[in-house]
Amino acid sequence: MATTQVIDLLLQDGSDYESTVGIVGLLYATVAAHAGAAYRRTPKQKTRARRLTGSLGAASTIRALGFAAFAILTHAPGTRSRLFAKGVVVLLCVPDFIVVSSYALLIVVWFECFLDARRHWLDRNQYRWHFRIAYFGLNVVLVGAMVLLYALIFFSGIDGVRYTYVALAAVSIAAPVAHCALYVTLSLQFAPFPLRGGDDEHRAHRSRVVVAWACGRALWGLVVVTACSQIGTATALRRDPQLGGVALAALFLFTEVCPFALTLDSGFLGLVD
Repeated sequence: MATTQVIDLLLQDGSDYESTVGIVGLLYATVAAHAGAAYRRTPKQKTRARRLTGSLGAASTIRALGFAAFAILTHAPGTRSRLFAKGVVVLLCVPDFIVVSSYALLIVVWFECFLDARRHWLDRNQYRWHFRIAYFGLNVVLVGAMVLLYALIFFSGIDGVRYTYVALAAVSIAAPVAHCALYVTLSLQFAPFPLRGGDDEHRAHRSRVVVAWACGRALWGLVVVTACSQIGTATALRRDPQLGGVALAALFLFTEVCPFALTLDSGFLGLVD
């Protein structure tokens, strides 16, 4: 899916998806309101829970604004410029960087809970330090990549939109793969140490939420890879706007809205810190 294809879709065929855009935009606005309420309910000392709810609120708000800008671009002929269309693309992509960062934070939370669930004499602080450094480094890379890719979109003749989607898809697929590899490695390393017990339900709750995120990120990445390739799926969906609209709504529902809702559950937020 090259830059010209994405921009032309917004400028020419956007009206075919106006009902889908409206429904998905309302879903994200609802999630943003829910995240805001969860953020206000979360005590200040629970720093990671507040960071998580704040990130999800920001991602949902920007996503809703992106769909609103999409609707404006569709219904206001005066705004149909390639520059405005590129701005809409940026609004639709920014939440993906935030979502990847939020998923990384959940992996850190899961990892620390994994350490606490075992009776062992290894240095927990050293493990935690390494993973927090990795989380910080990932966020630095994400911000740097976001600035560079958006500069390519606006100020370069290079296909910045394609590179942005490819980079996001690669990270979205790599994160669950790395999480699975980490789980296998830690399971083997800590296999000799027994579980503490008494926290089975909480561990299962955390695992369900993190698995939902992993599946959502992997699915999103695979769909974007398919759209960016020459398989022809995106072209086929464009020829059938009704089917394309349903597929688009289902994609956002299962890859982001549902994982967001599971995370913003008060029972789960109480387990984050």
